[in-house]
Amino acid sequence: MGTLEPWRKGIATVGALGLAVVLATPANAAAATGSVSEPIVSGLIGPLGLAVGDNGTIYVAETFAGQVTRVLPNGARSVLYQAVGESPNGVATSFGDRIVITLSIIPEEEAPPTDTTLV
Repeated sequence: MGTLEPWRKGIATVGALGLAVVLATPANAAAATGSVSEPIVSGLIGPLGLAVGDNGTIYVAETFAGQVTRVLPNGARSVLYQAVGESPNGVATSFGDRIVITLSIIPEEEAPPTDTTLV
């Protein structure tokens, strides 16, 4: 088994689950029932990626702020990573709440990234 094989299987599983959720979602909002909870976290700057660890810790890639923020279950926040010249735009947790993030170099506003790395 290659070193990328577990990642490929994980990505395929997440994709399949995402498709199942999309297919099970009502066609319009009027058909949906339930309520929206109070905000869990507010004041984030461009939260384009997030992950939730096994213990309830939330990791947020605040792309426009150039940082990855950790929010503990009690609401305490800390910046885990502050980017310089890059924008974190994705975050995932793994065993033991270790995190993996994607960092992109975006040359100018509304332009596609010129390089993205996995850290």
